Parts: sequence; structure tokens; C-alpha cells
Amino acid sequence: RNPERGLTIKGRVAFDPSVSLPNVINVSSIDDLAAICRAHFIDEVVVCSPDRELVKRIVSHARSSRIGIRVVPDLYDGMAYGAPVDYLGHIPSLALHHKQIPAGALVLKQAIDILLSALGLLILSPVFLLVAALIKLDSPGPVFYSSRRIGRKGRVFNCYKFRTMVANADQLKKKLEHLNERDSVLFKISNDPRVTRIGRVFRKYSLDELPQLWNVITGDMSIVGPRPPLDNEVQRYELEYLRRLEVAPGITGLW
Repeated sequence: RNPERGLTIKGRVAFDPSVSLPNVINVSSIDDLAAICRAHFIDEVVVCSPDRELVKRIVSHARSSRIGIRVVPDLYDGMAYGAPVDYLGHIPSLALHHKQIPAGALVLKQAIDILLSALGLLILSPVFLLVAALIKLDSPGPVFYSSRRIGRKGRVFNCYKFRTMVANADQLKKKLEHLNERDSVLFKISNDPRVTRIGRVFRKYSLDELPQLWNVITGDMSIVGPRPPLDNEVQRYELEYLRRLEVAPGITGLW
């Protein structure tokens, strides 16, 4: 009811299954709490229950999953000793387990990302024009290719590249799935027939990735980080793989 508080409610544990809230995740047990929090990128759990044993179980789940936990007090067997008191609106709460966020380091990293990306776009603008001309001369179709990718905490964004494949490459993918050399999640063919002649050169020297400097400026990506996965890849992730989405994806990373 009060979005100006800066909190977004993603779900609610209601032990009475007849009680539910619209537009949120309604859960009837805490047994799967850790898995649900990981799958939906939950930052914090707020506990309003007077059941002390239940609070202890939730704290255990939260600590193992690196999830923040806040309790509306009664005082729980000394667990609240030294805990800072904060307010949710007018309601006092205690942070029994707080997920530390290195805010200063994150701000510095984003500032460096934006500065280097802006300089890169400015200095490499002649290269952009040359690459665009070569793409147009090599094959019909647009200069840029936009792909729907999944970023930090499951946010969807358009990832930009110079086009290195034929214009109908996405339609041809289904016909080539039997040639996939990776597992069922990733799709990779060594000599992909959809790649154009000039596209092979661009891929060899990673020139096709240069437009992602704009994704860094808009905040969807970072210069260094895990590669941004496709939507259908994320849908097949096992629970532990979702940790990749705890940070912004990058133009370059361990790959």
C-alpha cells in the first residue's frame, strides 16, 4: 500500500491456504523458502510471526542462502542482541541477518564502466562506420543485431551486436539444432553455416561485441562479468546456476 517506502513485495508465506494476496507469490510452507528466494531474486525476508521456533528455522534458511532477514520484534532468545533497530514505515524491525552489499565498490565499478564505455564509443566511432559499411557490402540485412537477454536479477534487456549472420539466422536455428555441439542449454556449432564471410572475421577479433558498450552505458551490462544468457537458457537453469544472475552481465569474462 505504500510503494514510496522503497520496498517491492514479491511474495508472502500464508499458512492458511485460503488467505492469499493478488499479484504476489503465495506460499503455504517455508520448506522451499531458500529455493523460492533464489529463483525469484529475493533480497530480504521480513518475519512477522510470533512463533520463535519458526523464526529460528527461517534465520537458518536465510544464512545458508545469503538472504537478508528482518524480524518484527518480540525478542528471540538473545538472537536480537546487538541487532540494529530499523523501521518499516512505523513498525520497528530487527535485522538478524543482513546481506552485506559493497555499495561503494559497486558505484565505483559502474562509474568506471560508464567512463570507459563512453571513451570507447568516441574513439572507436571510425571503426563502427567501417564495420557497418563492410556488413552492408557483404550481405543484405541490418547492420545491428538485437537479442533478448537476461540480466541482473532476471531483468530482460536487448543486447546489441554487429550482425555476423544472415538476416534470417534465428529462423534457421531450429533446422540446425541436431548439429549442436554443446549440452541442451547452450547452442554452438563450430562452422555455423549462418555466419557470413565478414562475420567470421568480426567474431575472430570480437569486433561484433563493440555495440555492447552502449549496453554498459545504459546500465544493462558491465565491461567485465558473465556473458548474458538467452531467455530459453535461463528457463532450463538448475537452481544453483541462477547465481550467475546476481551480478550484471559483461562484455568480457572468463570465457
